[in-house]
Amino acid sequence: MKTPREKPTPRKIAAVESPADQSLSTRWRWIFHVCVFVLACLPFLPALSQGFVEWDDDFTFIKNPNWRGLSSQNIDWMFSDASMYMGHYQPLSWLSCALEFELWGLNPGRMHLVNFLIHALNAVLLARLTTRLIAWSRGVNSGEEPVSAWIGGAVAAMFFALHPLRVESVAWATERRDVLSTLFLLSTLLCWLRTKDKNGLGALWWIATLGFYWLSLLSKAWGMTLPALLILLDVFPLRRVEPTLKSWFQSALSTWPFAPFAIWCAWKANAAQAMVGADVSWSEHGLLNRLAQASWGSLYYVWKTLLPTALSPLYELEENFDPWQRDYAIAMVFVAVLSLALFFSRKRFPAGLATWMAFLILVSPVLGLFQSGAQKAADRYTYLACMPLAALLGAGIALLVEKRALNGWRDRILVPVGLTLLAVFVALGLAANAQTHIWKDSESLWRQVIAVEPQSYIAHHNLAVTIGEKGRTKEAIELEVRCIELRPGKGNVDARQYLGTLYQRDGRADLALAAWTDAFRVDPEHVNVIHSLEQAFARSAEKAKLYGLFDEALAKNPKLVGARMEYALRLFKDGRSTDAEAQLKAALVAEPRHVPSLVALGQLYVSTGRATEAEPLLLLASRLDTRNADALAELGAVRVSQGQKDAAMLLWSQALMYAPEHPRAKALMQQYSGQ
Repeated sequence: MKTPREKPTPRKIAAVESPADQSLSTRWRWIFHVCVFVLACLPFLPALSQGFVEWDDDFTFIKNPNWRGLSSQNIDWMFSDASMYMGHYQPLSWLSCALEFELWGLNPGRMHLVNFLIHALNAVLLARLTTRLIAWSRGVNSGEEPVSAWIGGAVAAMFFALHPLRVESVAWATERRDVLSTLFLLSTLLCWLRTKDKNGLGALWWIATLGFYWLSLLSKAWGMTLPALLILLDVFPLRRVEPTLKSWFQSALSTWPFAPFAIWCAWKANAAQAMVGADVSWSEHGLLNRLAQASWGSLYYVWKTLLPTALSPLYELEENFDPWQRDYAIAMVFVAVLSLALFFSRKRFPAGLATWMAFLILVSPVLGLFQSGAQKAADRYTYLACMPLAALLGAGIALLVEKRALNGWRDRILVPVGLTLLAVFVALGLAANAQTHIWKDSESLWRQVIAVEPQSYIAHHNLAVTIGEKGRTKEAIELEVRCIELRPGKGNVDARQYLGTLYQRDGRADLALAAWTDAFRVDPEHVNVIHSLEQAFARSAEKAKLYGLFDEALAKNPKLVGARMEYALRLFKDGRSTDAEAQLKAALVAEPRHVPSLVALGQLYVSTGRATEAEPLLLLASRLDTRNADALAELGAVRVSQGQKDAAMLLWSQALMYAPEHPRAKALMQQYSGQ
């Protein structure tokens, strides 16, 4: 009996009849990649003529000499904990900037050029990754991706690359770490996909995968969630995980090579944030606050991806955060409902749940659950996290092309869809170009923040400093007064200190002194305020008034260790060593491991010929802070007094390695080097 012939499936018909399922030639692939690269550069061309801004750029590049060049001393600094002073461990990003400095010196325009060239490469890699994932979901081997998959990849890349949310990562010189770490993370994912191909080169691709992952983490830490993302990709679109506990366990186990890198990176990132005091304690910002902020951020990023208007370089976290405030409550409910809806529709729309989960995995380190800094959200946080949304759009377009191709390549629906996409990409590119102009200088930057968020005290202060340094004193005073009205507490002492400076420039010495005195009473440990008061009282020969302020502050709060130390330093300078010693001892009773007080008391003992008493204090300080140049310099002086000149020279050399211009270490080394 003759068996009936199997009826070809639509997929098989498409494979034979549809141009959308044909593979691209090598030549067209190169043309495709070049077009993506060039188009991704266009919106950011204005950055070529732009300089640095006073929003981390000044501390990262202008005031920091340690990154300038590839000397062994500079490279040691880049890989040391000292380089984390801006809150990130990013030695590879430092190295890339150092290489540029070797090539063309301190040139912000060239740095911006490199930033957007790397961004364009990221667009190409995202196009390739999306193309490969679409093809994999269709069961197509690497190198045989159909035209529909390539179209989907191009759409994803253009939506990502031209979006104005990318501007902060690309046009801000400080954020080299964003584009560079993403470059290596996308390379990691592409190599990881190749390990799934059965071509006999799995081991080599695994080596490349782990190598690129390590490079990504050395550029910035936000790839630490990669193991979770790989498990998700195994589930969808790769569909390599069955709905069984064993299959899930095997998928999770397969990511173990990445785990040590991710754990180490998370530890480094936490240490970097703690070093600059950017991490916010759970007592200040509790679990419910963090969940509300994370929900708001998730919704905000998706909303701004769909409607990128009123973008700002800073979205400030409120001082009195209320998780039940309307916007936050709505966000928590919306995120919960959306997550449940996507979960229950996972069989009909698996791509939706996978995209949402990938977005949450990628954005989770910066979503506010581990809050650091004064921002509740940032445009740059979308650079990596919104790639899944772009990939979903590309996959949808690829599916549309594929389905329409079954009814004829010139189906009418493709024309309006294509024109709509073209209009969207042009609009996004123009918006990104306009957003790039905002980063042209510091004044433009901070005016944009105030235009979007008029209650931002940080923007008012930074704009005041920017225009104050340009000589526009009266306008700067108005901004600082408004800044203090917006945030009158301890967190805004910089504004009070600078307001006093502005009053002094304007010839109003009495108002300047009042501003500094007010600032001191708000924060008696603020070093710049203390310096300003010291100079003001010195001019009027009323030094005792500064001591009176210290006594008043310490009477209210005896545990102000920093204030006691600053008080002691001035007492010692004034010849009152006994009073200074008493203050430092009181500081160490309150906080026995306070390194600056340990060093200060050690210095006092060395200067008064009591090296034996200084030694244990300086040894403890150098153990607590191994790179403290002050402790090392004074410990060297102790060793000289003990007749150990070689040991002293070694200690001074170490001090100068950590602080090349340290005056005490340089003077002592010069004094004893010829003896």
